[in-house]
Amino acid sequence: GFHIKLATTSLVFFFIYAQMRTTLSEDLALTARRSMKDTAEKVLKIKKSVATERKLRTLLKDIEKREDLKIKIADYGKKAPSPLKLLKNISAKAPSRQQFPVDIKKLEINPDRVEIVGLTKARNEIKRFVKGLESIADGPVNKTTKMIRQDNKRFVEFNISFAPKKGVM
Repeated sequence: GFHIKLATTSLVFFFIYAQMRTTLSEDLALTARRSMKDTAEKVLKIKKSVATERKLRTLLKDIEKREDLKIKIADYGKKAPSPLKLLKNISAKAPSRQQFPVDIKKLEINPDRVEIVGLTKARNEIKRFVKGLESIADGPVNKTTKMIRQDNKRFVEFNISFAPKKGVM
């Protein structure tokens, strides 16, 4: 008798415990789904009716892929040579437009070589420009000039070439 009563009581308490645990688990799962849908509606601007676990999981994976791609692109941008950055440095080293009126005929920027071909009336300013370029050049700055006539005016045609420093580009 005693052992049967003890087993019956234990069985009843076990079923009560199991039922309470099941109910609590279901309530927590329902609360988590509601919270997930509310968050999806607020953060991702998705309607609650559309926000299912599967769709949100794929959406979050897509967002993670985009973020990883942004990081890779940013890293590549830091490593890749930037011709615009070098052009800005060249422009900063040039004398003002009033002192050095120039007509650039050719500007070729490569990671290992820069070539500038142009015309100007200010012959003396070419030397100053070349001297300014020496700070961004890796090695000597090569310069050739020759006098030409164009439209009954005298111009100096110049050709400047140099190898840019690694950090400049």
